[in-house]
Amino acid sequence: MRYIDDAIALEAASITAMRDMAKDAVSTDERLLYEGHLTESESHKQRLEGRLITLGGEAKRSLVKDVMNSIGAAATNILHAGKNDDEKDTRNLLQAYAMESLEVAVYEALYAAANSSDDGETALLARQIQGEESAMAKHLFFRIADSSIIAVGAAT
Repeated sequence: MRYIDDAIALEAASITAMRDMAKDAVSTDERLLYEGHLTESESHKQRLEGRLITLGGEAKRSLVKDVMNSIGAAATNILHAGKNDDEKDTRNLLQAYAMESLEVAVYEALYAAANSSDDGETALLARQIQGEESAMAKHLFFRIADSSIIAVGAAT
């Protein structure tokens, strides 16, 4: 259940970050991208909490995790200070890509733990969500170069 807790905490952090990124997005495309993934992340969190409850765990808020989410949001604001809007879009893409890559790895750990415990339902859930996170990471990755080029052009 610990790996499910980790995945829930990471999804909670992703939800906070996606809300902030959508709010800060310069382009409509970027805003829609983050809003779409926000909806997906909320679904991931709900599905994981449901699975945790089914396994006898308890879906609960964690003060420590809430504080960590707040610190992460504050760090993003500090990174954006003094940057032009195009640079913010690139930094958001980089941050989102890093977060998605971490989620892919967390779901790999959850899959392995569940599979080794003969918990096929959790293993399947981990693989399903991992596939969605991997697709988002790939999508973000291919946007980074164009965003960087735009940011460099805007800075000159």
